[in-house]
Amino acid sequence: MKVEQEQDVTSILPLIAKWLAECNAKKFGMDPTFATIMDDLDTWLLERDGAILVAYDPDPVGFMMVFSTANFLCPGHVLLEKYWYVTEGHRGAAMPLYRAAKRWGKKHGCSHMLLSASNLASDRHDRIAQFCEKMGMTLFETSYIEEL
Repeated sequence: MKVEQEQDVTSILPLIAKWLAECNAKKFGMDPTFATIMDDLDTWLLERDGAILVAYDPDPVGFMMVFSTANFLCPGHVLLEKYWYVTEGHRGAAMPLYRAAKRWGKKHGCSHMLLSASNLASDRHDRIAQFCEKMGMTLFETSYIEEL
């Protein structure tokens, strides 16, 4: 399994479609479309100087969007993850993506890395939280949502 840094979304188009089919957005009164996800990814890549980390085995099996932003809690920057997805049967790609994100963050001067486990994104919230804790990460925040 290898992880490459990509600057456009072409390589992950099939993964985006799979994620949309699996996500729990409707459960929260949301309805993302392929077009809105593509626009969002492009915005984060272009306006936030982010990167897409893609796991290949040999075809794309997972991806993570990362970007650096000013850290309001301390001097410097923090790496934020957005869109961390790995296909069923390739969950082992989570570790290479995690390691690649850490390398990317260090290379871009980040002092911290924030990863999120989302009930909206998938039914694997608890497993992702366990993964993060196993990696030595500390629970940082809990978010709640209410449809208005």
